[in-house]
Amino acid sequence: MHCLLAEKPSVARDMAQTLGTPQKHDGYLTVGSDWIITWAFGHLVTLAAPEAYDPSWKQWAWTTLPLIPPGGFQLVPIAKSLPQFKIVKNLFLRHDVTRIICATDADREGELIFRYIYRHSTCNKTVKRPWLSKTTPSAIQTALKSMKPLSAYDDLAAAAEVRSQADWLVGLNATRVFTLKHGQPGQGALSV
Repeated sequence: MHCLLAEKPSVARDMAQTLGTPQKHDGYLTVGSDWIITWAFGHLVTLAAPEAYDPSWKQWAWTTLPLIPPGGFQLVPIAKSLPQFKIVKNLFLRHDVTRIICATDADREGELIFRYIYRHSTCNKTVKRPWLSKTTPSAIQTALKSMKPLSAYDDLAAAAEVRSQADWLVGLNATRVFTLKHGQPGQGALSV
């Protein structure tokens, strides 16, 4: 059985309708006995907040800067999306699912969304990727017939992950520095 992850519910519905007659379930659709189609709501998993690495990092102080995660970055589910993440993870890990299909948007962010979800789900099943720029039935059918191994997109994933980590490092550190240096009491953070 294939488990396909789309980036959003509307794309999942389009893909399911192209594959046959979808049956609705909580957080996913099935088509026949071969397809499970589920979705993200954009990001379901993200880089952990500073205080996940060190509780003292919750306090904005010069003594805690720079914030550099020891041992690398950790991934965490986004709280408001946790129910859907659990559904996706359980589907990925089902014993009858033999292949995962990454059908997130065909861009750097879509690749990152899938890679973070897949990694945090602890799944290690084979992944194929259709490259979809449109969700018309003919485009979906063509893309599903010409899927490539996920490894064909490793460079795109690496670029996405580096950008995500740079946003964390530069954004969080610069925002704290700028707020500590130029902020006024009660003003809140000065985002950089």
